[in-house]
Amino acid sequence: MHLKTLLVAALAATNLMFAADPAVGTWKLNLAKSKIPPAPGAPAEMTVILEDQNGQVVSTSKGKQSDGKPISQKTSFPSEGGAINFLEPAPPADLSGQVKRIDADTLEFITLRDGKEVQSSHNVLSKDRKTLTITGKAMTPQGPVEFVEVLEKQ
Repeated sequence: MHLKTLLVAALAATNLMFAADPAVGTWKLNLAKSKIPPAPGAPAEMTVILEDQNGQVVSTSKGKQSDGKPISQKTSFPSEGGAINFLEPAPPADLSGQVKRIDADTLEFITLRDGKEVQSSHNVLSKDRKTLTITGKAMTPQGPVEFVEVLEKQ
């Protein structure tokens, strides 16, 4: 699994905390404040649009990888937590994800492949609702990586 898929999944899962919240809207990854290891599929830029649709959060992520290839992913999941639906592109059959709400500003996300954890992240929305910090670990073909993503509300 490429780092891009894992990082986009983390960003998408983060959207859960924003359902029916002023933070629903557009978020942009701030690479200068983030700590993303260089790896195939690592993002060079990313914008995430969050929408609340009748108790479901729909997340659309667009951007480009460090090698210039496009990033495009759409997911949805229940606003109170639960299984993530990977809508576009269609995920491998062995990929699944779960989100657990810790409190109004914090959630945890886990991605599984063949029932084995390949990524986890801890996502915290700032008190002023302008910054989202995602701290995570992922297993890539090159080995385990840790990352910190900082997104800013647009």
